[in-house]
Amino acid sequence: GGSSPMLVLLSGGSSIVPHMDTFFREKLKVAVEYMNPFVNVPVNERIDTERIAGELQLLGECVGMALRQSLTCPVEINLMPQELIAKKTLRRRQPFFVMAAVGVALIMLCWWVYAHCMRVKLDELVTEVQGRTGKLRTVNASLQQELDRQTDAEQRVESLVALVNARTRWLETLKGVHDAVLDGMWLRSVKPVLNEEKTAIDRVDVAGKGFDDKLKAVEEESEGDTTAVEVFRNKLREAPQFSDLTDIRSEPPMRIGDYARDFTIRVALEEPIPIR
Repeated sequence: GGSSPMLVLLSGGSSIVPHMDTFFREKLKVAVEYMNPFVNVPVNERIDTERIAGELQLLGECVGMALRQSLTCPVEINLMPQELIAKKTLRRRQPFFVMAAVGVALIMLCWWVYAHCMRVKLDELVTEVQGRTGKLRTVNASLQQELDRQTDAEQRVESLVALVNARTRWLETLKGVHDAVLDGMWLRSVKPVLNEEKTAIDRVDVAGKGFDDKLKAVEEESEGDTTAVEVFRNKLREAPQFSDLTDIRSEPPMRIGDYARDFTIRVALEEPIPIR
């Protein structure tokens, strides 16, 4: 649907066949000329212009490639097969692919070197920490031994202190009983009594005797129905070491010819004396 060609230009090696222009002119009925690629392209002075003039039809490709290298071509027609174009494109891209692969390999190598160095550093740190931990464990074991010795010593000290306190309490108990003894009385025995758990002394059985005449004098001074043994019991209750649970266990009557009275009092301690 376009316009008919007005001019045919011959180029290439086959255009030198004699009468080629005449043949196409007669067949196509249009003007036929040999293509001159140097119409608008100057030739360097160092080049033989006569030789170029005789080979104009052979230099079209050379001039086109030179112009294409130097200028932007408005129209480009590539008759190369697509397979060759793809191969050339791939061949041009191969260096980039190789560089990319090398870059990936270098990155992986760098990461491996970094991981290896970090692993070595980590192993060194772990070894150092384990060494310090071992030393600390040794120190901790020594400290634990010292703590065990200290605990054992504290327990022995506590036992000794408890023993001393118990001895002191027992001496205070004996002193309290002795201080409450009336004139003319004497003690025959002081026997400690353990609690149900057998862990402390909470009572003391006191057995004693008293001259009858001395005890009667005490009863006359009390001006009441209170016996001398009851007076002794009341004095024990007033002592800070003993409680109000202190009471007379036995006070047998005197027989004919006796000069002394027998009595037994169970003294209740205000605070039990631990024995272990």
